[in-house]
Amino acid sequence: MEKRVQFDFEIEFTNGGAIQGQGFRLDIAGGDITDQELADYLVSDMRLLMVGKVLIHSKTILVEKHRRAPINARPGSEQLVDLSHTIEHGLVTYKGLPAPIICDYLSREESKKLYARGTEFQIGKIEMVTNTGTYLDCPFHRYEHGKDLSEVGVERLTDLDGIVIRVDHKETFVINADFFRGKELRGRAVLVHTGWDAYWNTDQYFEHHPHLT
Repeated sequence: MEKRVQFDFEIEFTNGGAIQGQGFRLDIAGGDITDQELADYLVSDMRLLMVGKVLIHSKTILVEKHRRAPINARPGSEQLVDLSHTIEHGLVTYKGLPAPIICDYLSREESKKLYARGTEFQIGKIEMVTNTGTYLDCPFHRYEHGKDLSEVGVERLTDLDGIVIRVDHKETFVINADFFRGKELRGRAVLVHTGWDAYWNTDQYFEHHPHLT
C-alpha cells in the first residue's frame, strides 16, 4: 500500500526572511517519516542556504499512489530502466551515417609478442559518430550556441515522471501537436510509442517512418 505525507512548513533564514508552504505532499516509503527527514529534504531539494529553523506542522499520512520515487527510499530500492538499444559493431542508426567500429586495437594474442612471457593485454577500439544507437539530440546538434551533452544535467534525464503518447504507425505517420494537447507534459519524460521499433536494425526502419511535425 503506497503512502504520501501531507504537511505545512515554515523555513526561517539566519540572514532574515522566511518561506512557508501549506498542504505540501510527498511520496514516502513505509508508513511514516520524521519531521527531521522532511526538513532535510526540503532544504536539500530547494537548495536553500543560510537556513535557520525548519518547522513542520499538520503532518498527515495519506494512502495514495506514488507519483515518483519516495523521498526516504532505501539506497538500492529504486530501479532505473535503460531504454537504449545496445550499440553493436556494424549497427546502422541513420542512413548515410557510418556504422560503429568496435574491435581490438591490440588483441591478447598480438600483445604476447610485445611483452614478457606470461604477460598479455587487450586494448579495445571504438569509433563511431555521436548519432549512434539510441542517442540524445542535445541543443548543440541544431544550434551553434546550444548546450552539448556535457552541459545537460543528469537530473534532466533520469528519475522523471513519464507519460506515454501512443500513435500507432498503422494509422498515421504524422505526429502533430494534437496528440499532446490537454496533457500534463512539463517536467516529464514524454515517450511517443509508435510501434515502429519492430523494424529496428532493418532497412525498413529508415523508410517512410513516423515523424514529429
